[in-house]
Amino acid sequence: MFIDVELSIGPSFGWQGGPGAKVRVLTLRNQHERRNIEQDLPRHSFSLPFRKIRNTDYLAKLKNAFAVCHGPGHSFKVRDWSDYQATAEALGAAPSGTTAVQLARTYSFGTQTLVRPITKPDATSVVVYQNTGSGPVAKPGTVDPLTGLFTPSTAWTAGAALTWTGRFFVPVRFVNETLPMSIPSNYGSEGLAIEGSVDLIEVFGE
Repeated sequence: MFIDVELSIGPSFGWQGGPGAKVRVLTLRNQHERRNIEQDLPRHSFSLPFRKIRNTDYLAKLKNAFAVCHGPGHSFKVRDWSDYQATAEALGAAPSGTTAVQLARTYSFGTQTLVRPITKPDATSVVVYQNTGSGPVAKPGTVDPLTGLFTPSTAWTAGAALTWTGRFFVPVRFVNETLPMSIPSNYGSEGLAIEGSVDLIEVFGE
């Protein structure tokens, strides 16, 4: 089950992570390689390396989230602070009628591109634009915060170029079945301080 709530992962307490790939590499006797890409999209992971965190309110929220989610049992959303905003992202050509379009983020390297569907947008920030020939014009409509589908309230101009701007989240779950926390031995002289590392992994289809 996906719980539509954001768990803050920074930047005030620090975090690390990003996209990951899955590639099977076979090295031949002549040292040439055969590489088989086994994952269509990058899968994001995050690690929250807490060091002497004294914010008891945040630690309580983290423990509440872990308890309600039954650890890795349910998913929720976080903000990837290195990549959470879309600006004039292309959505291709407008379909006919009021057909919904999927929000997406495109990554380019040379002539190669990868299109990543955005399924957990911040619906309050999303604006979809339709190019009418005299420039992009905001298209009225609604966006589903659980799928990233935008449905216009009036018919598209079929074939018109579409773009969107807005913020988005990454759906994740806890990796471990325990929530590791410890109190350093010198906490008595410095006040209560919690240490530990919490790992999160992106989920798809939820």
